[in-house]
Amino acid sequence: MAAEPVLLALAQVAVVAVGFASIFRLFSVGNLSAATAVEIAGLRFIVDHGIASFFFSILPLVLFYALFDERMAIGISSGLLYMALVLDMILNCRRLVLLTQAGSGPRRPNVFLYVFFPVTFVVALLCASNLVFWRATGPYLVGILWLLANAFIQFLHFVYPPPEESS
Repeated sequence: MAAEPVLLALAQVAVVAVGFASIFRLFSVGNLSAATAVEIAGLRFIVDHGIASFFFSILPLVLFYALFDERMAIGISSGLLYMALVLDMILNCRRLVLLTQAGSGPRRPNVFLYVFFPVTFVVALLCASNLVFWRATGPYLVGILWLLANAFIQFLHFVYPPPEESS
């Protein structure tokens, strides 16, 4: 498989990202029981996306060595990534509603509403198109990179908290 080194490198980056973000968050809070609901949801977001990007980086390799057909392995992986991205949008929409009802919405709601959801929708459509038309590695890698980008964006929200609103 031609993209094997790239997929393995993305899997390693995903593991490092999840581990580093978790350790950083634990040391910055000191105790996870003292973390707010938004911080816990943000950490869960990082871990979910890191584990998903690891899984979807390894999946085509496993399927390739099981099926010995690169296009079929990428096609199946793209279909599963499409379903995961749709499920991700649904679950994060539910988290958004629950946190907002509890009185603590996301730290930067405009980024969440106007970047995360639309771009995730477009990337999901790209993965679905890849399943139906191309079965190429490039569009599939865009989906994995978007999962990693989500984890890093959320991590940056932890590192650089929003400025306090003045009254």
